[in-house]
Amino acid sequence: MLKRFLEIARKSSIYLIALGLPIFLGVVLLPLYTRFLTPEEYGITSVAASITAFLSIFYQLGLLSAYLRFYFDYRQNDAELKRLISTITIFLMLYGLVLSTAITLFGQPIEMLIPGVAFSPYIQMAVWSSYFSLIFMLRLGLYQAEQKANKYVLFSVVQIAVTTILTIILVVFLKQGALGYIGAQLLSNAIFSVASLWLLRQHLALIIDTSKLKAALLYGLPLIFHSLGAWMFSIADRLLLNNLASTTETGLYTIGFQIGQGVNLVAMVINFAWSPYFFSRIKDSGDTVKSEVGRFATYWVLVMCFAFLIISLFSREIVALLTAAEYREAYRVVPLVALSFLFVGLYYVVVNPLFWLGKTHIVATGTLTSGILNVALNLALIPHMQMMGSALATALTSLYCFLFIAFFSLRLFPVSYEYRRLAKIAIATVLCYLLFLVVADLSSFWIVFAVKLVIVILFPALIYFLRFLDVQEKRVARDLFKTGVQWCYGKMSLRKGNKNL
Repeated sequence: MLKRFLEIARKSSIYLIALGLPIFLGVVLLPLYTRFLTPEEYGITSVAASITAFLSIFYQLGLLSAYLRFYFDYRQNDAELKRLISTITIFLMLYGLVLSTAITLFGQPIEMLIPGVAFSPYIQMAVWSSYFSLIFMLRLGLYQAEQKANKYVLFSVVQIAVTTILTIILVVFLKQGALGYIGAQLLSNAIFSVASLWLLRQHLALIIDTSKLKAALLYGLPLIFHSLGAWMFSIADRLLLNNLASTTETGLYTIGFQIGQGVNLVAMVINFAWSPYFFSRIKDSGDTVKSEVGRFATYWVLVMCFAFLIISLFSREIVALLTAAEYREAYRVVPLVALSFLFVGLYYVVVNPLFWLGKTHIVATGTLTSGILNVALNLALIPHMQMMGSALATALTSLYCFLFIAFFSLRLFPVSYEYRRLAKIAIATVLCYLLFLVVADLSSFWIVFAVKLVIVILFPALIYFLRFLDVQEKRVARDLFKTGVQWCYGKMSLRKGNKNL
């Protein structure tokens, strides 16, 4: 079992490149962007991104999830698989083209709902960016279903590189501000939609199989409410901040959100590798996979808690290092955002069985009610707490969503999770964070920084002393440690040899 988990870890590390690179570049390029974009302009780009994500819900109709789920039903039948892929791809392209054209021609009233963001050009560009990104996601979705992590990453990295280059050209050199930032996303998505169709050509035919389309829509349409809830849950806060506070406050919150979502990155890369593995294993082995789910969940939670501690502890230093002076207060929202994504990671653990069972209406109900709760909490908290209110609302909503989905997941797909070991992880995490709160207000920067490093080291030490690892895990950990030491020693020896030459 551990060998299988190590293979999932390897694939997760590969997906980390594709999913982590845009986040990494977004953070690394903050010193550049925050000098060429004012907080108000950064707020406009954030609102445009929120609109793009919102529209994507109605472009996809839940069919990308159906795409991934039904792949495993037809993977042994090339002809039927081709009919499935062709049906979903052609339908979404035609439907999306009609929807984009309609919004462009008749969507002017949208501007009244979003103060400070003009329909033309910003919202119009967001509309077409959503459409083109849909086609790109169809190609990536097939790579994920096929478990071709290397190809997924290669295609993603090239797209990210092109987007980044275009953004730098338009924002830094041509000084196009928010228009250049949003325009770079649109242009890149258009380029890669064409590339995606070319790469999908061998899987496509001029076919729309109505029976497969009906089955996919029955599976996917409830996920519109799931996606809408997810949008309300994770993105609507920026629109509400923009309306109830200011575009500047939205820009600050967006910076803190970008850094806090490092925890979500960890959860996502693991889920990208785990979900197709889980679907494949349960298709082949049935309920015997449940023991693997419980054990893997323990490792998953351990990694996410460690990521939460690192990002929360060093939030102030990260923001100070990467942003201009007027953005420094963004660090205050990072721990709450990181906590919310920790709960999102726990949600990923329990939601996959519901997707497999086709209980998309339960998933949709959980995320939609979460989204409604998040909007209500934002409306209540933003007037009193500004961006901190949004961060707190997000954390509370994430907890609710996880508990809702966990309740139904455990009833419909009972798994013997390792609650004793999970409790040990929780104890170690809470103790380390409480220790951080004790020293957080000390005046000496270097003393606080040194204590934070000690706390980070303390976490795995606590895990060890709480007798978390069993005999086999200790042996694997020792082997991995020895391999790492040997690799480092080999690198050092190679450098020394090169110097002697």
